[in-house]
Amino acid sequence: MPSLFSLFHRPATVMTTIAALSAIALPASATSLVQLTNATIISAPAPTDALNQTVQALHNQMDQAANQRNRQGLLRFYSLEFTNSDGLNRETLSQSLRQIWQQYPQLTYRTQVLKAKRVGSGIDAETMTTVSGKQVRGGREVMVNITARSIQRWEKQQLVQQEILSEQTKLSFGENPPTVSVNLPDKIQVGQKYNYEAIVQEPLGKDILMGQLFDRAITTSAVTRPKTLQLDMPSILELIGNRSFPRPRRQLKPNAQRITLKRLRAGGFFKSGFAPRTPENRRISAILVRHDAGVTIVTRRLRVVEK
Repeated sequence: MPSLFSLFHRPATVMTTIAALSAIALPASATSLVQLTNATIISAPAPTDALNQTVQALHNQMDQAANQRNRQGLLRFYSLEFTNSDGLNRETLSQSLRQIWQQYPQLTYRTQVLKAKRVGSGIDAETMTTVSGKQVRGGREVMVNITARSIQRWEKQQLVQQEILSEQTKLSFGENPPTVSVNLPDKIQVGQKYNYEAIVQEPLGKDILMGQLFDRAITTSAVTRPKTLQLDMPSILELIGNRSFPRPRRQLKPNAQRITLKRLRAGGFFKSGFAPRTPENRRISAILVRHDAGVTIVTRRLRVVEK
């Protein structure tokens, strides 16, 4: 039987990665469904409008390049002047693609062209993309699910600009990770008050729920050099006694961020806040953990715009 000291101080750390997956795993391409396991491409439902069909056909070609991990083949669809709302350009996008394909060797993409219209000499297209995949780290399988809506500018069959309108990234692992729903507006004005909810859908019963909530601005460095999250979990005695005990702090790994989990009395997070005074994009993340069962991390984008 472990001593009381080991119960107080036993390290309980989980390592996982939250990347700016929507900007990396969705290489601004709004790809249709790609089955990477058997190299079979299943296109999204064909749009009826001729212009939409033209845009969808371009994305299907990009899918083939992504499916084959052909970065150069994919990048030929990007203008040398390409930029997106997270500060990526063609060069940093290429670097990010290499990184994400190493971390997530199996990803499934599916994009629907919602609408497209000619504007001047180019085409503005709005798309909805979903991505799912998995990553194995330390023998643990991490499931990834992403949805993102974006507007893209095409000129001469190349992407020149992309703005991400909304996104949600969910990472989950463990035998029984909680199912989490998030309520958060996609866009608010500077200084505006807003409400945030991250709610566990299943009845908790006698389960112990832990979690933490944090947010950060979306910057180019956050996209190209995503931090590893080091999750510090309370010991059993801390959970039962609802108090903290002194414990040695484990040294952070390079480019890591420490997140200390706390026991939650409610089935999630219910918060109010105020938007920053200047326009920016932010990501708000909820980490929810069932003791000895599983972890779910849900990240939503919040766009702060001028009034």
